[in-house]
Amino acid sequence: MSTTCSCGSCALSCTDHAHYPLSEQREDYWSTPAGISRRIKFLAQDFTYKTVNGAMKIYGETQGVKWMKWLTVGDDRVCIICERASMGGRNGYYKVQWFMPQMPAHAGCRCQWTVYYETPVEQTTLS
Repeated sequence: MSTTCSCGSCALSCTDHAHYPLSEQREDYWSTPAGISRRIKFLAQDFTYKTVNGAMKIYGETQGVKWMKWLTVGDDRVCIICERASMGGRNGYYKVQWFMPQMPAHAGCRCQWTVYYETPVEQTTLS
């Protein structure tokens, strides 16, 4: 069994990341019922995350939120794209009026926005 993840964006074992090993994949996998079902599951998850995080941005713009923070899950499966976004802005904090990165950042992204109505303690010297 291969220990390289088939998504190409991480180096985790496939059993940890819910991907089939490269040795078990076939060229026609995505046209099989299992492949189609798996792709639908990923699309549904991405759509849900995009909807929720988009709503958080709209909520922030209209309800007096001052800062938003890019929050990763914080486990060993966080990718480099999300790690960079969580350190962007001012240590992951973004003013609501600023340009903010799009979330989800990639397929299977598990990050979320958190909102702050007041300036976070970490940002008092940066405001």
